[in-house]
Amino acid sequence: MTSERTARTGPAVHLRAGVAAILAVLLISGSVLVPVPRAMGAEPADYGEPFHFLEPLAPPAGDAADFDETLLDHLVVSICRVEGVACTPVKTLTSASSLSERLRIGFTQGAEAYYLANWDTQKLKLSPDTFRVTVTVEGLTLGSVDVGPAQYKSFGRTWPIKFIVENDPTIRVRILRAAGESASQVAHAIKSEFNLGPEAVAALLAADLDPYSQAEIDLALAGVFQEVVVPETTKVADDATQASLTAFDAATGRMTFTTSTPTLADLEVGDVLVGEPDDAAPNGYLRAVTAITRVKRGPILVDTRQAMINEVITKGTLDAAGDLQPEDIASTEALPGVTLREAQSATATAMFGALDIGDGYSFHEIIDVQLDGATSGSGVSGQGHVRIQGEVSFNAGWNVGFGVEECFTCPPFFTHVDRFEAHAGIDAFVDLKVSGEFDGQLHRETTLSTHYFKPIVFFIGPIPVVLVPIVKAIAGVDGNAHLEFSFEAKVSDKLQLGAKWTDPDDGGEGWKDTSVLPLPSGTADADLEASMELRAYAKADAKLLLYGIAGPGFAGRVGLGAKVQFPGNPLWQVFGHARAEINFAVDLGGVLKLSEHVMDLPEVKFVLKESENGKPVCGARTDPIPAELNERIFLGPREDTNSYRGYFVCQDPEGEKVDYVAREGATEIDYTRALWTVPGTYYVDVTASDQSGMSTTFRLTIEVNNLAPFLSATSPSASVPVSVQYFVAAYAYDKEEGSLLPCSSFTWSATGGTATPTSDTRSCGASVVFAETGSQTVTVKVTDRHGKSSEQPITVNVTSAPGNAAPLIDPNSFKVWADKGPFAVCGPDDLDCDTDYHCIGGFCRVPTGAVLYNGTVGNFHPPLTFSLTASDPDGGSLTVTWHCSAGANTFTVTDNGDGTFSCSPWTSSFAAPIKVWAEVSDGLTTVSSEVRPYLMLDRVG
Repeated sequence: MTSERTARTGPAVHLRAGVAAILAVLLISGSVLVPVPRAMGAEPADYGEPFHFLEPLAPPAGDAADFDETLLDHLVVSICRVEGVACTPVKTLTSASSLSERLRIGFTQGAEAYYLANWDTQKLKLSPDTFRVTVTVEGLTLGSVDVGPAQYKSFGRTWPIKFIVENDPTIRVRILRAAGESASQVAHAIKSEFNLGPEAVAALLAADLDPYSQAEIDLALAGVFQEVVVPETTKVADDATQASLTAFDAATGRMTFTTSTPTLADLEVGDVLVGEPDDAAPNGYLRAVTAITRVKRGPILVDTRQAMINEVITKGTLDAAGDLQPEDIASTEALPGVTLREAQSATATAMFGALDIGDGYSFHEIIDVQLDGATSGSGVSGQGHVRIQGEVSFNAGWNVGFGVEECFTCPPFFTHVDRFEAHAGIDAFVDLKVSGEFDGQLHRETTLSTHYFKPIVFFIGPIPVVLVPIVKAIAGVDGNAHLEFSFEAKVSDKLQLGAKWTDPDDGGEGWKDTSVLPLPSGTADADLEASMELRAYAKADAKLLLYGIAGPGFAGRVGLGAKVQFPGNPLWQVFGHARAEINFAVDLGGVLKLSEHVMDLPEVKFVLKESENGKPVCGARTDPIPAELNERIFLGPREDTNSYRGYFVCQDPEGEKVDYVAREGATEIDYTRALWTVPGTYYVDVTASDQSGMSTTFRLTIEVNNLAPFLSATSPSASVPVSVQYFVAAYAYDKEEGSLLPCSSFTWSATGGTATPTSDTRSCGASVVFAETGSQTVTVKVTDRHGKSSEQPITVNVTSAPGNAAPLIDPNSFKVWADKGPFAVCGPDDLDCDTDYHCIGGFCRVPTGAVLYNGTVGNFHPPLTFSLTASDPDGGSLTVTWHCSAGANTFTVTDNGDGTFSCSPWTSSFAAPIKVWAEVSDGLTTVSSEVRPYLMLDRVG
């Protein structure tokens, strides 16, 4: 209610033919749907014609005792010059005009009696024209009069414009409708002030300049005109009491009134005070009085607690419904860059059927949200980013109802709630694109905006019930993704969410779900490379708060998702999905108390787009493959990712078995045992086919020759004294064999000294002792079994012999073991097999140059364990210091207490190999063992 409305004590006796005519048409047409009417004491026709011009524009008329003084700020006096059928505007007068011409209230014998404005015409040429004076209230024309020269020549320089407006239900409806009050508020006000019945009120609501819908009128009349039982302890705040309330502290319950009113004078402890929204209590109030403090010449302080609905009425029902409209938004909180506007998409039209929900609320939000793995916090676990772009449009409507009945066995209030139901409908349309490069898990929602709506007021008889809707628009993402992806879709769905509670003690069913979640529809496209199952969605999270405290909540989400699995049939799929939740709390803010009902509806989804059967995906060596003359070669397929045997591998996206055919020209060859007897370049075309007949063809290039092996030699330092051991380690990789060459393939030589090879078969090295000083050279040469060789010289600066006998390292004692190795047993074709390097399920020797396991690939699993034997010719004690490093990184060496030592090395670069060696010192001279190199990530070639 507005503070301007004044309650009437009885009906007027005037006749208003216009309203009577409207009522007659509506009632005869049968378009007014109302509940069984109650006899009331007046009809609109009883109020007659409410508007009259007064002298000097017209003869005296109207009843000053029925003057409606509340319209001052709503009236507009318009003056125009009559020009044939047209009328050119000349002047507009309102209560905000300049002081001399301002519209104001005139008095008769000290009482407010009419409205008055003085139009200053001294600067205007009037004669011989006729002028029309029209009075409107919030766009509704109340009356007009044409004034010609014969009449206005006696006015002088100003025209006194006087008129009277009597209290009238049609005008009151116009004022309240323009103020944004609900159909229920207006119906209650008209019934209370003018004593009109349901048919008359329905006609007035439907005949306004901005008519209420028939559904709004039906709900309003059902609430206002129902038979209710209200205890004497219930006090409804009238306009004067509402205006007196200056402060309401919802936390403490204290209400502050500036002046007393009849309602406040009659208020007692134990009463329940209920009121509509106003400035001090924007969500209305339903409060039980616990204390009253009346201060002489001061405010009235009323302490309260939250009351329950069955303390206010002992019998009655509420059935309320509506659409959420953009113009009903009181305020919006939005993320930067999020925009709100009326939806333009024709697909976002609500059709909610049985839920009595229309297509009124259409809004549109632009979404552009990026989640970064490094900075987004909770809900994002991984590296990379995911971006959600697009738009969401949706309409939303709601209805809520409950019933209160008398119950003589239900203390303390002898009434209880026997029915409660709430529904929400969401018609959502989303057009989203999800892209990113991410590796990890996501479960994150971002609130784009929160819309706080104006309170909506319904009535249970004379009792106002205030509902406050709050709607959040949310963008979310849920699932996992690995590598790069991009997918988009347009999806729409109509969600009908709701539940109903009926009293089990009164033959009811308790909670019953009334939700319907149909399949969505839409279109999609995708560019997917990642292994993923990811959902993106737009979500509307809504609450209906009773008196702004608490109430039922609904959440519906509509979106799109993508799933990629390799292998998989289909390989990828983009789908639409919808999901919903309802949450009716145990205690709705003290207004109602019911058993808790929470439900998460199962997700429904449908396929928007999926991949067709794909060709086998193949990877093959693109540079020439070396092959030995007269030696069979296994071209492929590579049997596993840890194997270096084979030069191509294919997988079918759907996981079907792949068959191969290899041809050299038109001749089919055996790709598992290919053989060439003449040097040269050969081309082999391999066709990979799946079981569905899809195929992929690629070409292998074969260079039939014998390549020199790759050789790498390491030494502990660039100098050594005469007579002191100098160790050199080496490994060689034969590209044709695909393996390390055995130590029997190496030869060692040295200038100015003697090189003695170690006896190890796989960890190849030599001990060199120089007899001459100066620059000397150690040469390592390796030869494969086909006679191709490589060699590497090492320059050594040989210095004078030490003053004492240097420590001696047993050249064959340096051994390194891995926690786990790749070999099982020596095979019959392994001519260079050494059982020391072939372990079964455990501790295994590691050859020089071996590839260590890095968490993904590699043959030998750290930690590494090592030992050697050394002696002092002088019989003294020795100190052994072990080193384990990779480039600039050093790794902790642990003494195992049994003569062995361990470390757990790791390197991310093939160019920075892992090195293990020992330094043996007698305190005067230090001897370094050979430096054993190991690799990670890949082998050469």
